[in-house]
Amino acid sequence: MYEDFSWAPIRPDHRRRNITASISVGLVLALAGGLFTVNTERALDYDDAQSSHTAAVKILDLQRTSALTQIDAAATSLATAKTTLALHVAEVPAADVRAALTTSIQALDDQINAAWAEVQEADAAALAPVRGDDLLSPGAGFRAATTAVSVHHFPVSAGLAAAIAALDAPSSSITTAVLTWQSDQAKAVADASAKASAAAKKAASNAVSAAKAKAGTPAKAAAPAIPIIDQSHAPSSQAEAPVRPAVATGPFTLNVRVTGGQTEVDACNGAVDVAAYLVAVIAEHWYCGGSVFPQSAGTVITLTGIHAGRYRVEGVVATLNHDTAFGRDIPATYDLLFQTCQNNNDKTTSFTALTKIE
Repeated sequence: MYEDFSWAPIRPDHRRRNITASISVGLVLALAGGLFTVNTERALDYDDAQSSHTAAVKILDLQRTSALTQIDAAATSLATAKTTLALHVAEVPAADVRAALTTSIQALDDQINAAWAEVQEADAAALAPVRGDDLLSPGAGFRAATTAVSVHHFPVSAGLAAAIAALDAPSSSITTAVLTWQSDQAKAVADASAKASAAAKKAASNAVSAAKAKAGTPAKAAAPAIPIIDQSHAPSSQAEAPVRPAVATGPFTLNVRVTGGQTEVDACNGAVDVAAYLVAVIAEHWYCGGSVFPQSAGTVITLTGIHAGRYRVEGVVATLNHDTAFGRDIPATYDLLFQTCQNNNDKTTSFTALTKIE
């Protein structure tokens, strides 16, 4: 037999313990649920911040690749422009366009350096370590890093195309001037070769004639006398002559650009290498440049083009009257002669001797 206590009432102290236990369990469960929710939200915030940073770095890398391509193109253009600037500086001064190209080269060089600095700043931002987060700000380090990366857009590199384009006009002008000079040089060489060939043929013919004469065989009649350049179509005053280009101060320089005869001298467009004479002569009418050609012995001058070189002036070595003199009367013992009509007078056609010194 045992006693049945199921009917007995619960004691008050037992009831309080049960209620307290129930409340404790509820609080624990509620706290656990809240912590789970907070941790989930923190994880989402962190993941979003990390994803945004990864995307920003990828965009920066694409922009960086484009910037490096622009920098490489600019460096290539810069090297080409420097080569163009150095082409035949002495022979083709072209001072204005060379100065313009120099300015453009310096500007592009500076901009390339600035573009490199821009890339290095972006690299530093992309490679910077992401700072840790505090308890209340999950993903804050990634968000700060994303902001630091996103401010870089490479504007200096994007502007390189305009700086490259600024090289085109002066580079083209210098290239054209050099090509023109090279063409003139080639023509001068061809003219000189033709003149030398003609002189060699004449010398050979003269040698044959001399040999026949010595052997008693009658020689052929002498060639007709060659008239010297006259003043019939020359300007009668300085006012009638074409305006001569301005010449920089310093040693006298003359460009002999063409080989010809009376027609080319009458064109009044610089000194002419006279092809008809059997000796080397350049000629200008008095009012086309002859009046300013140095005649004082010892003066050193420079010729460009045909007969290019430095010469010492030996002075006037012959004065001929066009009405009575011929090409055969011109002195033949000098490296080169300069012909003009003193004071525009055919009767005082002077020949100034030049000795080549280099």
